Amino acid sequence: MTKKINLSIYLSKLGIAPNDCVDGEAVADTHAARIELSLKDAPASFAYIGITPAKEPKWMNLVKLNTDKSGKDKLAEMNTSTVSISCMIVIHLKSKMRSFIFCFGHGKKFLKYESVEKNFGRNLVLNTADESKISTIRTKSFESQPLFKELQSLLTTDLYEFGFNCDYELLQKVVGSAEGKLPNTFFEKHGKGQKELLSYKFSGYEAVNINVDIEHLGWSKLCNWLLEKYSERTYKKLIPNIDFFDFIKEESIIKSRNDELIALIRANQLDDIALCIPEKIENDDITGFEIKGTKYTKDSQLERLILDDITEALREVGKLGAIDIDDLKRWKVNAFAGDDFRGTWSIFRCLTIELLKPDGRYVLSDGEWYRLDKNHFTKTVKDLNTRVQINPFPSFSISVHKDEAGYNKAVSAQFGHYLFDRKLQASSLGQEIEPCDVLCYLKDFLHIKRSKSSQSLSHLFNQGVVSNELIVRGDTIFTTNIVSSVDKKDQKNISEIIEKKRHEVSFAIIVENRKQIDLSKKIENLPAFSIISLSKTVEIIERGGKKVKIYLIPTGTAPKQKVKIIKKKA
Repeated sequence: MTKKINLSIYLSKLGIAPNDCVDGEAVADTHAARIELSLKDAPASFAYIGITPAKEPKWMNLVKLNTDKSGKDKLAEMNTSTVSISCMIVIHLKSKMRSFIFCFGHGKKFLKYESVEKNFGRNLVLNTADESKISTIRTKSFESQPLFKELQSLLTTDLYEFGFNCDYELLQKVVGSAEGKLPNTFFEKHGKGQKELLSYKFSGYEAVNINVDIEHLGWSKLCNWLLEKYSERTYKKLIPNIDFFDFIKEESIIKSRNDELIALIRANQLDDIALCIPEKIENDDITGFEIKGTKYTKDSQLERLILDDITEALREVGKLGAIDIDDLKRWKVNAFAGDDFRGTWSIFRCLTIELLKPDGRYVLSDGEWYRLDKNHFTKTVKDLNTRVQINPFPSFSISVHKDEAGYNKAVSAQFGHYLFDRKLQASSLGQEIEPCDVLCYLKDFLHIKRSKSSQSLSHLFNQGVVSNELIVRGDTIFTTNIVSSVDKKDQKNISEIIEKKRHEVSFAIIVENRKQIDLSKKIENLPAFSIISLSKTVEIIERGGKKVKIYLIPTGTAPKQKVKIIKKKA
C-alpha cells in the first residue's frame, strides 16, 4: 500500500541562497533544530523542526464546564494536552541556483516570504493542468475595494467558464487536473505504476499542492521537474494580462511604502492621500467622528473624510510629528450619530494613497498594498480617455450646491432635464432601481457621483450597468414606470427612444479638486481602483451595443470649512 502525503511546496527566487529562505527570528523564537539532509544531488539541503510545548486545546473547556463529576474524573485520568510539530525542508539545486521549500504542519512560519516566487503554485498549475479540467478558482476582485471570491464547478471545466477577467481580478488559486500529462520520472521506483504514486489534481497560488507517494519519491527529481514546468509560459498564453495585479507581501516593500506614507503625513504633504471609510455606510444620520480622544464634526457627506481634519485632531493631542505606522493601525476612527455609536475602523484601513514607481503604481487600500502593472494600467487609462467628453455641466461647489443631491437638482433645472435622483422605479427584478440621476434630452441616462471613494464610484457604475441592462432587455415594468414619470408631452418620445434602444449612457464624475488639478489629464485624476471598475463597466455596457460617455466635473474653490474640534472630558 502506498503512503501518500500532500506536499505544500514553495520555490525560491533565482539566486537566493538556501539559508536566506529561512526566517531566523521565527526559528529562534521556537528553538527549532536544524537538521542536515544527505541528498547526493542536492548536498546543501536541510530541514528545520520545531516543537510547540504540549497544551490543552481551548475547546476542552466546553467539555469540562458541562460534564458531571464522573466525566471530570475520567478527563483527569486522560492526557488531553497535544504537542504541535512544525517542519520546513529546504532542497537546494545548486546548478539551478534555486531552492524548493516543503512545509509541514506550521512549517510555513519558518519561511522568509520575501525569498520565494509569489505566484509559483498558480502559474505551475496553469502550465501543467489541462485547461479544460479546472475545478476551482479563487480571485480577488478590485471593482471598488478588494473582495475575495471562490468559485467551484461540480465537473471540471474550461478556465474561461468561471468568468474570470484579469483586467479587474487577481487570480489567487487554481485547482486543476493533469491526468495523462505527468511523467513518473521523479519517482525513484515505479513498482505499482504512476497512477498509484501520484494524484493528478494540482492546486496552488503561492505554493503548489500535490499528493504523492513519499516512499518512492525522489526529492531532487521532483524539484527539477517542477522547475521545468514552472519555467514554461503556457499561463501567459492562457491569460496574457494575468500579472496586471500584484498583492504585496514582501516585508521590505511594505515597510518602504509605509515609510513613504508616514513621511508625507509628518511633513503635512497630504494632497495625494485620502481618508476613506473602507466600507459602504449609510451616513445620512452621521454627525461626526472621534479619533484618539478628540471629537470633530463636519458636514453629512462622510464617506470621504478630509485628512486635514484628522491631522488637525492629531495635532490637538500632540502626536502628528511623532506618528508612526503602529499608531495608524492602533488608533481608531469612530463614527457617531449624536451620541450613538455607528462604526469603527483603524486609521490605516481608511487611508488610500497611490505612489508611482518605476515598476508600477502602488496602491494602499483597506490596509493592504497592491502593485498595478505600469504598461497595462496606462493602456486602460488611454482607452477610457477616448470616451471622455467636453464637460457642459457647471462646477460643483459645496457653498452653492451643499451636496450631491443639490448638484443634481441644479443640473436638472439649468438644462431643463428630468430629475430621477432618489426616484426608484419598480422592475421585474423584484426591487426598485434608480434609472439615472438626470435624464438628459429624453435619451441620455446620466449618472452623477462625487469622487469621494472607490466604493461610492463603484455604486455609481453598478447603477448604470443595472439600469441599462433592464432597458436593453425590455423590462416592461421598469421602462413603463420611467415613461410615466415624465410629462405627458414627452412620453411618446421617450417611449419610442427606449423601445428602439436609442438611449445613451453617461457617467459624470465630480472630481475632488484639492490640488487644483488639471482635468485635461482626464481619467488619471480618479483613484486607481475606480479606473479599473469604470473599465469593467464600460466593457459590460458596450458589449450590449451602447457607447459610454464620460464627463469629469471640477470642484469649485469654495473656502475650506472649519472643522469643529471638541475635546473630550477626562
